[in-house]
Amino acid sequence: MNVSILIPSYGESVWQEMAETRALPSATRAGADEVLIEHDSDGTIASVRNSLASKATGEWLCFLDADDELGPGYIQAMQRAYEQGRRHDGSPLLLTPAVSYVTKSRPRPPRLLPIVDLSRGNYLVIGTLVQRELFLSVGGFENYPHGFEDWSLWAKCWKAGAKVVQVRRATYIAYIDPASKHRMMWRDKDYQAAMHEKVRGELFPEVV
Repeated sequence: MNVSILIPSYGESVWQEMAETRALPSATRAGADEVLIEHDSDGTIASVRNSLASKATGEWLCFLDADDELGPGYIQAMQRAYEQGRRHDGSPLLLTPAVSYVTKSRPRPPRLLPIVDLSRGNYLVIGTLVQRELFLSVGGFENYPHGFEDWSLWAKCWKAGAKVVQVRRATYIAYIDPASKHRMMWRDKDYQAAMHEKVRGELFPEVV
């Protein structure tokens, strides 16, 4: 299992610094075959992720946000899950981890997110491993607002026949800043609902 860990950042330079001081050390410890990091002050989260994916050489891609970390034994746990899952019907896989949310420096116990129908919403975190060939075949990330671009990717992979495998022993550590622009945007419930329906309608026009 050859894995490339990709660490994108964009906008203000503080995100580049965060990527280098938090995400990168955890990616290096994870023991991936390749770790790539890129910052684009004029880019978007989708454009930088897609740029990194185009440069990656690994069979599998693992995206890691600048302010997050991978837990100990991440790649090894994914490897074991892949070895077990490869004995299925041959469909491509999405290997998604448990999540430990950290708020005010207090980590919560890792947990698998509740499974939902991907035509209705998303339960796969950005640290989900996806085969590079599948990623490229579905067109990578769409330039949706932050929080919807990952749902669109996983939904496109799922529509292309990918099967989701939850990997309990792999932990993605997500740091939550209630004052961030992203979190403030999600407090606007009307905006959130309208964008959710827009994205869902574009991904699944056949679903009423």
